[in-house]
Parts: sequence; structure tokens; C-alpha cells
Amino acid sequence: VYQFFENKLVKVSTNQMNEDESRPIGEYFHDKTDVYKAIYEDKPVTVLSKINGELSMQFLRPMKDSQEGTILGAYSVGSRILTKDLVDLIGKVTVGGHGYSFVNALDGRILIHKDPAYLSMKVSDFENGGKMLTQSSGSAVYVNKGKTYYAYVNYFKPWELYFTVAVSRDELMAGVDTQILSSSAIS
Repeated sequence: VYQFFENKLVKVSTNQMNEDESRPIGEYFHDKTDVYKAIYEDKPVTVLSKINGELSMQFLRPMKDSQEGTILGAYSVGSRILTKDLVDLIGKVTVGGHGYSFVNALDGRILIHKDPAYLSMKVSDFENGGKMLTQSSGSAVYVNKGKTYYAYVNYFKPWELYFTVAVSRDELMAGVDTQILSSSAIS
């Protein structure tokens, strides 16, 4: 629950717990933020946030005084984005049984990959990998450990995440068509 106080929308109550078992009370949105402005204008808003350290979507809806109709603040519900089902699904997406898929954040950090070693990497660690961080969708070519990969990158703006399906040049030569690559990635 958030309340307006001194040009801030302040979290005054939550069921979230910090690692030390305290509650993150006092976090706020300043009056210059889009969230503050939307709630002040009696409009619901959805934002990316971290809830208990996990990437989440947070939905805030204005809360009014029942007698005067003035906006007092907002209540909020959050939902994790990288659920076990999504992680499992990404691990299964391939191109006709070849290649692999992964998810990375705007800064390039790989968040989901079937090989746990990749979870400590960024796509910018790959040769030409930085070109995959363009906030748009399309084809890309990168090199990792001496192997060339052809990829289709989908930028998902609401979550500020990139979903990528990639196959090696060797797999493409073995008959995986680039059209299949694009179709798999878009799906």
C-alpha cells in the first residue's frame, strides 16, 4: 500500500520481506516520476520493479477516500516475470531441434540459459554480441568460443528483456533453414 506524503508516493505497508526479515517500508516514487503522476491523475500504472530481488511487474491502482473522493495513494500487486514455467519453456525452445534459446536483460546479463555457465555472462562478452542490444527485434550474428552463431533476437519492451534463439553455423549447414530460425524465434 502506498500513500501520498510530502510530494512522494510512499510505501507504507507490504507483505514483502527483506533478507533480514524487515519490511521495505519507506520506498517511494518522487513527484517527478511517471508512476506518481499517473496515480495522482487517478490512472492505474504498470511498472517493472524488483520484488524480493526478482524482476517483476508491479501494477498500481489509485486508492480514493470513500467520502471525499480524493486520491490517498495506491495499492499494488506484483508478479514475478521469470517464473519456473517461463524458464522451463525457454530451455526447450530450439530451431527444429537444433540450437538453443536464452533471455537477457537490457544491460546484456544472461538471465535464462540451459547452460548454467552462461548465467554469469553478458551477450557483450560474445564477439559482436553488443549488437544484439538494440531494443529492437531482428537477425544477429555473433561468435562465442570460436563458433559462429546465427540468431533471431526479439526485444520484449514491457519486460525490457531480449528473447533470443540461436543456432551455430555448423547446424545451419546441416540443414536448419534461416526461415525456420526466424519462425521459431518469433513463435
